[in-house]
Amino acid sequence: YTTLVLADIVKLPLKRQLVLSYYTQYPDIDRAVSATPVAIKYFLIPWRYSWRNNITGELHSLHGGNNEAIYKRRENIKSLVSDSLKYPQNDWLTGLLVHAYGDSYAHTKNAIRSDEERAYGVWFGHAVASLNGQSPDNIKLNQINEDKYLSYIRDFYSTIKADSSTDFEFNRFKDFVDELECPSGKCPNFHAEYNDQDPKDARIDIFVDCMNKTSRQLTELEVSRLFKLIE
Repeated sequence: YTTLVLADIVKLPLKRQLVLSYYTQYPDIDRAVSATPVAIKYFLIPWRYSWRNNITGELHSLHGGNNEAIYKRRENIKSLVSDSLKYPQNDWLTGLLVHAYGDSYAHTKNAIRSDEERAYGVWFGHAVASLNGQSPDNIKLNQINEDKYLSYIRDFYSTIKADSSTDFEFNRFKDFVDELECPSGKCPNFHAEYNDQDPKDARIDIFVDCMNKTSRQLTELEVSRLFKLIE
């Protein structure tokens, strides 16, 4: 919903708002790339450690770095998001980057931008904290979490409303994508006519339901594009 609201504020077309929002949430929808299922599934499978730790460490920003590494990670992903937004056909990839960007704020210990801020690590993430009722994903849990979320909103907004001066060729990633949308005619989607009075959360709920039912999964090759960008 954060992506949806900010994409609307900067007046991106409705289709882009919905696609960006869906793929921002995708890493927590698809169990094949969701942090906890992947971390558990491959915990005792050494030949899958690279995939496992890229999912947790890159896609979900559980990289275990100190405050300097956290700052560099955020700035790098911010630049990548800004560049990727130039190419609407890659909104799926931008959405994944936005997820990693948001998690780079949420998945840390201690106050934001403090010398003590540390990212949770690739092996156990924030499992212990969550089991103790201290989930970093709970925005309203405490002031530290809320400050991180508000900081993320400000930084993300400044990213999507500004043009980047770099010229990274994100358009090459379109070669890895096929039919990443709701097929027209199968269910309500961004091709349909919407009543202007419909709340936007209803639109995204319809779109998410459609995508979950009819769109294919991202392949490991597609998701691995993100790893190569962030590292």
